[in-house]
Amino acid sequence: MLEEKGGRGFPYLVMMDAEGAVLAAHAGPRTVEGFAETLRRVRQQLETRKKAESGDVGARIDLLIDEVEGGRMKPEAARAKLAELGKPTPEQEARLNAALATGEVMEVMQAAGPGMRTVEGQRAIAQKFYEMKKAGRVPTDERASFPFWNGVADAAQRAGDVEVYEECLKTFSAKLAGNPAAAPALARYAAVLADLRRVRELGKQGAAGDAGAAQDALILQVDLDQVKVAEAEAKLKGLGELSAERQARWRGVCADHEVQEIVTAGGQPQSQQEAQERQAQWAAKFLAMKQAGRIPVKDQAATAFWSLLADLAEKTKDVGLFEEAFGGLSGLMGKMPRGAEMRKQMQEKLEALKAAAAAAGGGGGAPAK
Repeated sequence: MLEEKGGRGFPYLVMMDAEGAVLAAHAGPRTVEGFAETLRRVRQQLETRKKAESGDVGARIDLLIDEVEGGRMKPEAARAKLAELGKPTPEQEARLNAALATGEVMEVMQAAGPGMRTVEGQRAIAQKFYEMKKAGRVPTDERASFPFWNGVADAAQRAGDVEVYEECLKTFSAKLAGNPAAAPALARYAAVLADLRRVRELGKQGAAGDAGAAQDALILQVDLDQVKVAEAEAKLKGLGELSAERQARWRGVCADHEVQEIVTAGGQPQSQQEAQERQAQWAAKFLAMKQAGRIPVKDQAATAFWSLLADLAEKTKDVGLFEEAFGGLSGLMGKMPRGAEMRKQMQEKLEALKAAAAAAGGGGGAPAK
């Protein structure tokens, strides 16, 4: 029934008539005031329906918009119906366009199905939302707004579209104003925007003959998922030898991408057992990366990398590897909600590993090479 009534997850609250037809989905706060506002909209809709049944063209257009906003009419059908009803007022047109955009967003996500759980599927959706934004089709309904702007930001980042990305950040800042928990996410968006602007400036300097700026631009473009590693590597060879500092940044960026490729290959696991098997495979690959000196630097990649190596070290009782993983995570723990608790737990595990190694006559153990 959830799917039949237009729901895609829990909680999903709707107001229905006596026949079970959905009159409105509740998208506001779950408070007395919030429900009262949804009820007000339902009553207004019922009044509009009466006027439409009496032949009022304006009311019929309003009712059409209500149907689209409520998800009871698909965008394509609404456009065809509007052609029969006549031209809407500017206010009706603005409201209808926003409702059509919301319907389009919901259709895109529903059509993606399981593909939404893969990187390729998510990027395809993001590209569609980005194209909608460029064409001026922007939803206002909260059900569609956040996934829409998230997708637009992702595609704008990869396209190097500074202006659209800046609009995304302004939208998120307005929507999340007053929410302390959103501060880290907003800071990440701001950092990406700064990088996008820097790529643009470095590109200008590179075009003017500054080989170092051209190298910096390529490294940053790979970091922003604008250029593939292999493509950038080929271009870097034509720009001369990298300095030691740029070489270190390049290795870190490549390692970040390697971690991302490892953990996203194969889509979402279908069972807990499959998830555990994959994590064991990832840990083995991460160990090979570490032994080859390929260490990720971005927070998300580094956290996954060192966390799984810590788990592997605990299972294999490798004190040296656990100490390295602890060190790799130490700088990241301060950014985690439960970082202090995690630090304490890892310290206790390290002491237990050292004690077990000493009792077995193995001393403190040596770091894995």
